[in-house]
Amino acid sequence: MQRITKKLKWGPAVVILLFLLCLIGTAAADNYVGGQLLTTVQSGTVSGGLYMDDDISGPYVNNLTKTFSPIPNVDSIQWARLYVSAYSGQMQEARVLEVTTKWDGNNDGDWVDAEDRTWTEGPYNTIFTYKVNGGNDNTAQGGGAHDPYLIINDHTNRVTSDYLMWYDVTNLITNSTPTVNVDASASYDGRIKVITLIVAYNDGDTDNIRYWVNQGHDVDSYYSEEDYIGSTAFSLSGISGTVNAATLKVNHMASTDGTYKWRGNPISNSTPEEWQGGYSGGNTWDVTSTVQPGQNNALTYNRSADFYKIALATLEVDITEGTVVAPVAAFSFSPETGDAPLTVQFTDESTNSPTEWFWDFGDGEFSADQNPSHEFVRADTYTVSLTATNSAGEDTVTHDITVTSMWRAKAVWNAPDPGSLTAPCLVDLDNDGDYDLLTGENSGFSYAFENTGTLTSPVWTGKSAWNVPDIGARAKPAAADLDGDGDFDLIVGSTAGTSYGYQNTGSATGPSWTTNTSWNAPDIGTYSAPALADLDGDGDYDLLIGSSTGNCIGYENTGSTSAPVWSRKAEWDTPDVGSNSVPAFLDIDGDGDLDLLIGDISGVSFGFENTGTAASPAWTAKPAWDVPVIGTEAAPGPADLDNDGDFDLLVGSNAGTPYGYENTAPPLTGCDLTIAGTVNVAPPAVLFARETNSVRIASITNNGPGTSPATEVLLTSSDGFSGRVAVPSLGKNEATTVTILDTTIRDTAGGSVTYTATVDPDNDIPETNEGNNEKASAAKTVTYNGYKGKRYWEGKSDITTKKTFDLHGGIIYSSGDSAYKSGGTGGGSWNDYTVTWTSSDLELPSGATVREVRLYVPYTWDNTGEVPDRFSATFNTHLLPEDTLYTDKSNFGGYVNHVYGLLAYNVTDYFSTSGNSVVIHKDVADSNLAMTGLTLAVIYEKAGEPRRQIFLNEECDILGADETGYATTPDEATAYVPFDGMTITPDDATHAYLTTFVVFGNGPEGNLLWNDETIATNVWDFGSTEGTQVAIDTRDVKESLLATGNEAGIRSTPGATPLMAASHSFLVVEYAAAPATIEVTLGETSVSLSPMIAGQDATNSTTVTVSVENSNNWDVTASDGKTTNKGFMVNGTTPLANPFELGKDGAAFKALTSDYTAFMTGTTSGETATASLKQPVVSGDAVGDYGITVTFMGSIS
Repeated sequence: MQRITKKLKWGPAVVILLFLLCLIGTAAADNYVGGQLLTTVQSGTVSGGLYMDDDISGPYVNNLTKTFSPIPNVDSIQWARLYVSAYSGQMQEARVLEVTTKWDGNNDGDWVDAEDRTWTEGPYNTIFTYKVNGGNDNTAQGGGAHDPYLIINDHTNRVTSDYLMWYDVTNLITNSTPTVNVDASASYDGRIKVITLIVAYNDGDTDNIRYWVNQGHDVDSYYSEEDYIGSTAFSLSGISGTVNAATLKVNHMASTDGTYKWRGNPISNSTPEEWQGGYSGGNTWDVTSTVQPGQNNALTYNRSADFYKIALATLEVDITEGTVVAPVAAFSFSPETGDAPLTVQFTDESTNSPTEWFWDFGDGEFSADQNPSHEFVRADTYTVSLTATNSAGEDTVTHDITVTSMWRAKAVWNAPDPGSLTAPCLVDLDNDGDYDLLTGENSGFSYAFENTGTLTSPVWTGKSAWNVPDIGARAKPAAADLDGDGDFDLIVGSTAGTSYGYQNTGSATGPSWTTNTSWNAPDIGTYSAPALADLDGDGDYDLLIGSSTGNCIGYENTGSTSAPVWSRKAEWDTPDVGSNSVPAFLDIDGDGDLDLLIGDISGVSFGFENTGTAASPAWTAKPAWDVPVIGTEAAPGPADLDNDGDFDLLVGSNAGTPYGYENTAPPLTGCDLTIAGTVNVAPPAVLFARETNSVRIASITNNGPGTSPATEVLLTSSDGFSGRVAVPSLGKNEATTVTILDTTIRDTAGGSVTYTATVDPDNDIPETNEGNNEKASAAKTVTYNGYKGKRYWEGKSDITTKKTFDLHGGIIYSSGDSAYKSGGTGGGSWNDYTVTWTSSDLELPSGATVREVRLYVPYTWDNTGEVPDRFSATFNTHLLPEDTLYTDKSNFGGYVNHVYGLLAYNVTDYFSTSGNSVVIHKDVADSNLAMTGLTLAVIYEKAGEPRRQIFLNEECDILGADETGYATTPDEATAYVPFDGMTITPDDATHAYLTTFVVFGNGPEGNLLWNDETIATNVWDFGSTEGTQVAIDTRDVKESLLATGNEAGIRSTPGATPLMAASHSFLVVEYAAAPATIEVTLGETSVSLSPMIAGQDATNSTTVTVSVENSNNWDVTASDGKTTNKGFMVNGTTPLANPFELGKDGAAFKALTSDYTAFMTGTTSGETATASLKQPVVSGDAVGDYGITVTFMGSIS
């Protein structure tokens, strides 16, 4: 019968244990983000094995059909579950997710048979709240109000950006290769991260396969202020035998695998069975030699990059179970003794693999846990027994545990015995600063004793002059100033039930007791034991009267500080402690309100904590404060007898002697300041170079009983920083978190810094524990913050000028038919990507000549180093040599190794005005490398166009303004674009067109700066996801143009996970066209013709040179300008017989009787021709000096 009784007690113990385990799991999740620990959801025994197919290492898409690898046997399936997970698109915010899962259990492709199912989840549009921000309210789903995971329904939850779903398919498999289709294409994102099938099956043989399936949704993030290491256990308790084979598997949900330990020892994650996709992966380990039957076998996991997540872990053990032997019970415990309340950890050390444990702690409490922790709430010696059981029998072992009291007997304080049934009252009756004594006694008298010792060592000497008159029997005095005159008066209880008032009509140094019946308390029956204290905080004394029934009766003073009136106050009544209760007020826990000790007939003085307030008490039993038994009829009298700041006791007894007890608990006024949390750089918990860093000191806590005064915390760093910040006064168990700005600027990354925080650094505050004021951080590596502009990264560059042109001409550019081309993370498995530009995309002005052509190729998500070694670009069939590569990366966080970049190529030699194309190639088709829209820019020259100065700036700078997630302000998340290399003449400029290219954003977002002024907000809109994902902005900045030192700024603006990348930029300064001019210059302006002989031609020549400005089309006309004798040489008025002839370069002679048009034509400046002069001379031409004036006139078309 006794054994049955024990088992009945196990039921509630097991329920409580499971609940506690649930709470422990919740508390142990990543302390910043949250998560759900992995626990065993299924275990059992089969003859076949545990099948698991989790491989989806192909492209990450939002619609995926998977045919599972063959299940060894589907004729006898014990248990089967399908797991699906999809990505919502954002860590915390609401993003629509809708997932339809179709199951084809017989793999016939029609999805409609009895074995087939369709499950639809959503559309869900939930918000996930980080644990640090309060967690998630799951109360509507039966969970908690602050859970670190979000429950959607009984088979779906959300942790950060992922939803995890699971479905029972035990009876839905008739084909060894079932198929599933998961369609999340109706979601905001919906990329599929998990499709896993687990099957426990029998195969008809005699193998004994034990299996465990542990499921959760746990996270380990770099946000956590501690090095969180997750753990999940497989319980092999009660199992014994020879392990033939054992396999451990993990299905994780991270782009980078974690690190693992099995039973405390590292295990490699590089086995051939490992697979790793873009966002999830799996591991398989042979643990045959290390799994331990009869024990818990724990797997721990830790992140190796910034984020790690795990959903599933399984264990399969092929074991030949041996003969079971009855256990031999044994246990250890720690600590072995201590003051109540004492928490003891018990550790089972029984042998022979017990399967059940029963603990009897000797105080009426029990446990069925293997290794319980138990609190002994009151002082005593307890016999603790453990009964260990398995199928072969049981065994019991016992140990004694002594729990001591805070009240230690102090015989030197014992007071003289005045009779029997003594009731001490300690009070300073002579105003000398120490406690004297009145001891009520069974005879009805209260006998006085002067303290002739000291404040710290009382000696009780009889003082009959202070004795209190006889009140009948069982006097119980209580002292207080009831008339407000500065000395102590009395209320004295009696066996009659009335408590009698006595006014001190003597003095504060020599009392004399005079009856004052107006102060008498109401008659409560046959026995009264009064205690006086201000219970409602109104400045006067109220009354609690012990009674023969065991409870204490409350009375409020509704009179005044000088004339008390006792009115019943039932709310202040105490619990019943037995009989003959004797109350005494004292602040045991140092919290500023009054607690109680209540003596009773059993000889125990019971402790009660005031769990109400100083103005509204509520009495809650506190066994740890109970005073050891002194015989019978305990009557406690408290006072500080050793002047150490806490209350000690004299306890009256039936025997007559008031016994002394010293309070050995920590001093009531003592506080205990410690740093219970972590010392870490403020989120995102990364120590950044080239800036100041905020350091958070979490949970500075006062563990002591007394309130701590305001103080400071000192923060020092291993590289020389020192700073302080105030810490406010903290009450008992109160905590605060402070932040200190580390003003040290660390110019370069790579060094390691450790912070040490010390609360109360000058040791100004007395504490109960002076050794726990210091806390050090983990070593922090100094890191460049890639989300800031490149000025915050040593050796990096602004978006600087790479090319300049000063010409008559311009620039045209186009993205052709390029668009965002996702990589493996978005389902884009590809090797080659072709972009085409038609002739109309880049149509040059007629007559223009190409000066230079540049190709810009932005890319992202390169977390495997594809560029440049496994990447190429072929332009118009020409394989381009690597020209210029610009890169950037966040350098921390979830995408620490995802490189963003810009490739710039000079393709001038290969450009065609009839059309162009480029083939982008990556060697690894499933790599995450993704492309955005390309830019092909053509700089051309053409006469007659305005003069333009063209600046081409190039670089890649990712930006994200997020003070919480990235520790970046908009000012810091700014890329600067300085334009240099040419001097500008702003007064002559008509326009200055600034064109900025920004890629990879959400938009519209970002502000544009020009010469330190914000000139536009929310500038860059990236359009649809089917577009280029390149935002281009062009605007005229002429009004604030400088001759030199012009600089643009591209500034990120806060938003949901902001990220944009500043890329190439153009500045085109345009000037007004200057007036065209032409100058014609003759080599000789006076030319003589010879010989002047009849029948011969007189000849000579001169050069004609043409200089042109601001025009390319000109001609020259020659004319003598006459209307009479036009074209004839004359002497006076006499012409020669034949007209004068003009030729060019000795040919093309023409008589100047009409103007010689188009004598010269051209398109360039500086052309020269020879003007050939000829005069045909005939007989009859008279001798003389003949002349003609020819004018060469240039004109511009």
